[in-house]
Amino acid sequence: LIDVAKHLIQLSTVEGLTSSRVIPQTEDGVNKLISYISNACQTMASMGIISSGIWRGGELKDLNNGDAVQNGYFIQSDSMASQSAEDRAKRISPPIYVALVATGAIEHVVINVVISR
Repeated sequence: LIDVAKHLIQLSTVEGLTSSRVIPQTEDGVNKLISYISNACQTMASMGIISSGIWRGGELKDLNNGDAVQNGYFIQSDSMASQSAEDRAKRISPPIYVALVATGAIEHVVINVVISR
């Protein structure tokens, strides 16, 4: 899951960055980045590797252990106002946090076949 998530998020974000002329260094710009990440998460949900569930990963900004996570993902970021002047000068986005709820996968199957004549 980690490798697939990283790949899809990176791919979607790079595609978004290359298709956009510019990403403004504003809250709207960060929201645009989040939309690219959200597209990747929706792909993971349609693949069945994440789904709605309860967050068990501990506190992550506004997400707490036991919170419901709709669609299998929750994306949040730091605000532009909290960004350091140095990062702003370097044109670095504030950190974006992506919480995923994995569906798990069946790895073993026990099948009993009973025949009576």
